Amino acid sequence: MAVSIQQLRFAYPSDTAKTVLNIPEWSVAQGESVFLHGPSGTGKSTLLNLLAGILQCREGTLEVLGHSLHTMSGRQRDRFRARHIGFVFQQFNLIPYLNVLDNVLLASYFADRASGREDALTLLQELQLDAELCRKKASELSVGQQQRVAIARALISKPEMLIVDEPTSALDTDNRDIFMQLLLELVQRHQMTLLFVSHDRSLDRGFHRSVSLQEFNQAAHAGESI
Repeated sequence: MAVSIQQLRFAYPSDTAKTVLNIPEWSVAQGESVFLHGPSGTGKSTLLNLLAGILQCREGTLEVLGHSLHTMSGRQRDRFRARHIGFVFQQFNLIPYLNVLDNVLLASYFADRASGREDALTLLQELQLDAELCRKKASELSVGQQQRVAIARALISKPEMLIVDEPTSALDTDNRDIFMQLLLELVQRHQMTLLFVSHDRSLDRGFHRSVSLQEFNQAAHAGESI
């Protein structure tokens, strides 16, 4: 299994009375592409941050790619994420003063991978970003271009799993459709597990499975605040 959750409960330390996630059981198979949807504020980003090891699971078990994240230290989770998980954040989180190529190569450095300049350029070309654009600072790019750089950064370390959090909210319809086509093609080509989160149900074409977080998050049904 790519993801296996058992009896997970999560509340933020700043508000322990407010249960955000209460998931008795949920799993994602290796190589599966899952579209996860639900209204804003229902815990989608929290779940992604737990799966990526950005947040720590303190109650229940959480296994990702056969590794028990709930038993790892913060440093171990950071190392695991860098080596095994690609993450495309909603705000992209590029370093604005670095150029495109350096933004991508930085992820390879943190993952301690051998991926070099030629690998990065090939990946950027696959994402329709030419060599001239690669010399530009991230701050000089359009939103659509920044998004493609964020994908390249997530893929450069050849992760087994790709997590994508609400990446199309700032795009127009044409750029959104281009992005989705490119993303699904790359995931299939590299045989990755994909967990894609969005509130926009029109984007769920081409996924193996579309599921609402509210279907398995009991915090949404037990009168608990989410």
